[in-house]
Amino acid sequence: MRRSSSILLVPTLLLCATTGSAPAQSAGSQPLPIALAFSHRQLRRSDRPTTSPDRRWLAYEVFTPPLRSPQSAQKAGRFLPNGTPTDAVGANIEIVPTLGGPSSVVCGKVANCWRPSWAPDSRALAFYSDQGGIPQLWIYDVEQGKARRTREHQT
Repeated sequence: MRRSSSILLVPTLLLCATTGSAPAQSAGSQPLPIALAFSHRQLRRSDRPTTSPDRRWLAYEVFTPPLRSPQSAQKAGRFLPNGTPTDAVGANIEIVPTLGGPSSVVCGKVANCWRPSWAPDSRALAFYSDQGGIPQLWIYDVEQGKARRTREHQT
């Protein structure tokens, strides 16, 4: 029975995260810019939502595709020069209460955040982020709603 509730929760989460209301376009208005059409948020099939051990929270990655030129797509390797995996570019993490409520963004919009993992007591969420310039391990405190780096980078 617990498995079936998880199966129902994921499609509901997908629907909530990917739907949004767009303003109606009148007959005389301009079409939307192409950049706006491709800047939608999505959940990738390869990224699995993760439930906290106490089953009160669900963490998931939201992907906003970066704008790329054909030249940058040809030059892309497995990692960016700062060490961030290229498949993490545009990724962010959100958490939502499993009983319903608004979602919370775990890290800022200027950074890439990926691979969330819950602490055994469900009070914190560990994840990778390049917010400080290079990929590092960060901890998000659920009660305070704040993320911190586990340690400063030594140069």
